[in-house]
Parts: sequence; structure tokens; C-alpha cells
Amino acid sequence: MILLNRLNCLIYMIMNYFKLIVIFITFIFATLKVNAQCTFNGVLSVSSDDSICSGDNYNLFATGGLSYSWSPANLLSNPNISFPTTTPTQTTTFYVTAFDAAGCSTFDSVEIYVHTLPQAYAGEDTSICPGSSLQLNASGGIDYTWIVTDNLSNFLIFNPLATPSDTIEYIVNVKDSNNCSNNDTVVVNVFKNASANAGFNVSICANESYLLEASGGVSYQWEPSDFVNHPNSSSALAFPDDDMNFHVAVTDSNGCTDTDTVQILVFKINASEDTTLCRGDSVQFDVLGDP
Repeated sequence: MILLNRLNCLIYMIMNYFKLIVIFITFIFATLKVNAQCTFNGVLSVSSDDSICSGDNYNLFATGGLSYSWSPANLLSNPNISFPTTTPTQTTTFYVTAFDAAGCSTFDSVEIYVHTLPQAYAGEDTSICPGSSLQLNASGGIDYTWIVTDNLSNFLIFNPLATPSDTIEYIVNVKDSNNCSNNDTVVVNVFKNASANAGFNVSICANESYLLEASGGVSYQWEPSDFVNHPNSSSALAFPDDDMNFHVAVTDSNGCTDTDTVQILVFKINASEDTTLCRGDSVQFDVLGDP
């Protein structure tokens, strides 16, 4: 008898357990059915698909809901607002779920295509001599703007002529067909002036030579070359037949050139013309020379 009572109790407990399971399952299915029939009350509007340049910010937007959930959340300033900001580094599709006051939802997506920046190139760094010009040559796009405009012939072309007076860094902004832009720089170093020295002005006697001595460089060129024995030497003998200026062009180790001049004054003596006179007569002779 006791065994039968225990068996009845066990059967009763099992039946109650299964009833609870059935009630729980029925509740779940009822809940799913209600949620499946939940319709979003409103019209969700989102940003149109768009494109930006790498590094640019973009403002997404969604309207028509009470609250929002955007993804991927790590690329957004705030994934739970209507107008989040993003700075994607590559083309990305953003998804937004909008909720109404009843908690019903709908979703949409927007793709933001990211253009790579142009490969701006301003040219290799270079050096020039003072007073010289250099043609810059940028590449990488279709529109060019030189941001530093000092001593440029035209700052809106890719290859302006530069004539800087001092070392300078030129910056060029290069824009491509997608309206994306990038910068590059080129340094133009201006050498110091060469310093030619032809020596001091001198005076010599007629028919004498004079040793010219120049300094300030690594190569030399004397003019007029017909009156010196070695016109391409720093030291050269000059044979002036009258007062003359000798010019020397001096080139330094940077290839820059400077000039200097030395004046050679030739002292000449001029006597009176030959004459004939009788014995006992006198005559005055004039001897003239350079002062």
C-alpha cells in the first residue's frame, strides 16, 4: 500500500513537471508570434550611399525612429544616435536598426566608399647657386597648387619656375579626379655665393709682364685670354701692351661662379721727335710719360 502511494505521488509530480514545460513552451511561441507581428510604426530614412577621401570625416544620418543602433559601432562616434560621425579607412557598409515607441524595429544600410589619396610628388630635394632658377616638377594628380609661393613664376601649375634667394621648402597640394588631395614637399637649397678675388690693381713698366693670382674657387678663366699665358689657371702671366682690365671667372666646389677684375696700368715714356740742328744751336727735348 505504501509503495502504491509513493508511486502515485511520483506520477503526479512528473505530470505537473510536464505541464510546466508545456506552459513555458506555449508562452515562448506566443511571444515569438506577437513579436513577429510587431510592425515598425514610421518610415526609416538613412544616408544615401556615398564616397569620401581617406582621412575625411562623414556624417551618417537616420530619421523616422525613436532610437537607433548603428554598426560597426567601433567606427562611429556614437552608435546610438541619429547622426553619428565616422572616419573609415576603407570602404564600409554601415547598418542601422531603428526602434519605435512600441519597441518594434526596422533596419537599413548605407555604404561609404573610401577613395585612396593621390600619390603627391613634389620632386627630389636639390641645390642651386645664388641667382639661378630651377623648374619644379610635381606629379600625381590633375590639379596642383603650390602652398609656398615665394619666387614662383606660377603657383597653379605643376612645373613653375623657382628663383629663391635663400634655402626654402616648397609645398604642393595635388588633387586627383576624385577631388581627393595630398601634399608633398621639396627643399631647394641655395648655396652661398662664390667669392672671386683677382688681386690688387698694379702699375708696371712697358714691355713687362705681371703675374696674375686669383683665389676663391677650384677653376678659373681669365679674359682677355690672348694676353695671358695660362688663361685657365689661378696664376697666369699677363702681357698687357697698354692699360688693361683683366677679368677672372672663379667657379667654386658647388659649381657656382663669381667674377672679379684687376687693373694693370702700363707706364710708358714718350720723347720728342728726331730733329736736325747746326753746331752751336740748342734744342729742348720733351720726355713725357704716364703720371
